[in-house]
Amino acid sequence: MDVFLMIRRHKMTIFADAKETTTVQELKKIVEGILKTPPEEQQLYKDDWLLEDAEGSRVPAKGRTLRQKKGGKRGK
Repeated sequence: MDVFLMIRRHKMTIFADAKETTTVQELKKIVEGILKTPPEEQQLYKDDWLLEDAEGSRVPAKGRTLRQKKGGKRGK
């Protein structure tokens, strides 16, 4: 299944698509190709939740979240 992403950075919006099984590390590589920012300098969030790029972590396309951003509100 395809997952459609809207990535916001400052006033820039990037639209991308990926497979449901795409890892966070692979997503960071996609963003690196667009923004020229190395993956180790990126932090990707879903709502207020930080997506970790640990070995085998997947994009939380079905509402799975990994770690909440400090000061953020709790997700549903």
